[in-house]
Amino acid sequence: MVRFEIFRTERGERQSRRLLIRRVKKKNRKISAMCTVINELACRVWGISLRALKEDWAH
Repeated sequence: MVRFEIFRTERGERQSRRLLIRRVKKKNRKISAMCTVINELACRVWGISLRALKEDWAH
């Protein structure tokens, strides 16, 4: 027997755990993509290479 867990979204809507996880993963991918774009733009503006920036963060 499969037990379905129902969760409430931020707006109070009912949703299954599987759909909730799928939505969160999709949102995280969008945020990650936006961060990549912002990093690239910032590096271009300040004339810094992404590789140099990553090496600097590693130390």
